[in-house]
Amino acid sequence: MSEKDKIILGSAIENVTDATVDNSGTAIAAASSIAATGALTSADTLALSVAGLSFAWALSKALLGSAMKLRQQTALEWVEMIRDNPSIFTREILETKDFQYGFIVAFEDYLKIRSDLKRAMARKIFKGFATSSDKEHFYLEAYNQALRTISSEAIELLGYINSELREKQHKSVQKELELYDLKNTQFTKAQLLEIITPRHPLSIFFEEYVKDSAGDQAIVWIPSKPNPQYPSITGSAQVAIPNHKRTQKYELIDELSNLGILKVSVYIGNAENANRPVANKSWDLSNFGEGFVTFLKR
Repeated sequence: MSEKDKIILGSAIENVTDATVDNSGTAIAAASSIAATGALTSADTLALSVAGLSFAWALSKALLGSAMKLRQQTALEWVEMIRDNPSIFTREILETKDFQYGFIVAFEDYLKIRSDLKRAMARKIFKGFATSSDKEHFYLEAYNQALRTISSEAIELLGYINSELREKQHKSVQKELELYDLKNTQFTKAQLLEIITPRHPLSIFFEEYVKDSAGDQAIVWIPSKPNPQYPSITGSAQVAIPNHKRTQKYELIDELSNLGILKVSVYIGNAENANRPVANKSWDLSNFGEGFVTFLKR
């Protein structure tokens, strides 16, 4: 909170010092409302001081005025981001139509985000949009939609995947690449990497991580009832004991997949000790996911 807002809030509190206990909540709400008005005034002043921003800001107020009044400190955060990054938000960029439309779209989403972590990511996404040479095809809406929807637990897991598991994936790919004689092959290094990398999906290394952090899936054999026609023959059924830690981690993978951050590949193979084909699944970061992880807070 700025010094100006503190003065306004202090004045409001002085005006309600004689409030009774019963209406103290109303008094605090009134003081907060006055302070919030100061935040929006500060945002207005700041927006007008940034060369080239006035038109996008005026459009935003016309379309999002009610939301801005409710989330005034958040609106101030947004304008401060523009002010604090003059090398990114130049006047030439601020005055383009692509930027102005993108500003309104991203600002509306920003006002809806409650989490500090997510708002920090949203600011990084918008900086990426501002510096993009192809703003029309930048995944601005899709990134923000995924950001608004994703859980904090999935963000944490995605950060681990992006840092730890991708490093293991890279080492595994490089180890296989070293097996080939690049001087005596028709393929370039880049072409070989394109061939090799899909054989080392992130899901392989995730399985190792789940095993280390949540343990193995326990299997027990439960005797089955005897068949009246063949009473001398006994049998048993294989049953997996629920492992809730493992289940929670796989549910987060499903969440990331549903958001389009992970791409899933399904192939048919034969399971060990099974006489029928079974579906196997592997996953890796999608092209959309590759872009999304660059905005994770570091």
